[in-house]
Amino acid sequence: MQDLSCWLDVLGCPECRGPLRLEATDRLACPTCGLDYPVVDQIPRLATAEVRRRLDAFADEYRRRRLAEGWQPLSEADLLGLPEKEPPSPFPLYWPLRRETWQIVRGRLITAGPPPEAGPVADLGAGVGWLSYRLAQAGYRVVAVDASVDNAFGLAAARAYQAVAPFLAVQGDLERPPLRRGALSLVLFNASLHYASDLVGTLRAAAAALQPGGLLMVLDTPIAERPRRGTGHGDRHLGRRELDEALAAAGLTAQWVEIYRGPRWRLHQAVARLRGNDLFDFPLVMADKPRSP
Repeated sequence: MQDLSCWLDVLGCPECRGPLRLEATDRLACPTCGLDYPVVDQIPRLATAEVRRRLDAFADEYRRRRLAEGWQPLSEADLLGLPEKEPPSPFPLYWPLRRETWQIVRGRLITAGPPPEAGPVADLGAGVGWLSYRLAQAGYRVVAVDASVDNAFGLAAARAYQAVAPFLAVQGDLERPPLRRGALSLVLFNASLHYASDLVGTLRAAAAALQPGGLLMVLDTPIAERPRRGTGHGDRHLGRRELDEALAAAGLTAQWVEIYRGPRWRLHQAVARLRGNDLFDFPLVMADKPRSP
């Protein structure tokens, strides 16, 4: 069981971004806002009751849609192999793309940091927690945040990882991440930023959680030349200029890293172009928070 007192320097009230107090093993409290947040099945639920109802409804719909698309709960062995191994998937390109992105992210962290000793890391949109697991294996202290606590497609599935490389799983809102101001060296939007309804506000909240000199990464979010409609389930394709301007509005300086994708993705793009479909890609976007003068 996680000792939550060890995470109070990282977790913050989602309403005011201030520090939380551990009231009991099953409750965190914000002394500033006077709000209580329950801990259920060892997962802090760091959102107001109204927001938790919305997150739970989103998670239920997400589970229903995934099952309808043909996704199946992964075994422990499949979870532990992600993203290097490809479990069964209704979309054959999904895990190869995730693996290519992780290889680039891992290489960038090794060569340019921030290193594990620079401070904690937040994985926003963590899903089952595979990226948090890989970061924890690399020595990082990781908080995995997701809307869903589902046992197949959400944070409850992360128990398979936590016995091997521990990290903290937290239910929270992408747009109001439950992180203390200035606590983190790295924030990653893990195939999740395209679900934000308020793009600038979401990026500002994440930037506020970064230390001066910290790094924000946007990975595996579909990005097109202009904003486009997504699947119709609360997501969309971000536009390049739109994202650049939103990062600048959040006080961040962006660098775009184009990822070389394999032949299957290039063939997919060629077929989409012939059919007249809107094209998009999954670049890695790295954005620095300026250091204090």
